[in-house]
Amino acid sequence: MVLSNDERACIAGKLRQGVPVDRIMQDIRSTSNPDPEKFDRIHYTEKKDVRNIQRDYKLGYHTMKFHEENA
Repeated sequence: MVLSNDERACIAGKLRQGVPVDRIMQDIRSTSNPDPEKFDRIHYTEKKDVRNIQRDYKLGYHTMKFHEENA
């Protein structure tokens, strides 16, 4: 399963705004349904998925690190 383009764009938008990766992961987890059979792919997102989106959207690590330090 892969994340939809809309889900990837939403995560990329948060990264552009300077939202830390840990906060993005927390937001994703907080929207999950307690019933594992009703989980969507987004609920299985890991930090490596977010880092891959960061790479694919050409969002530099140094920019993200700056925002994380100032959050």
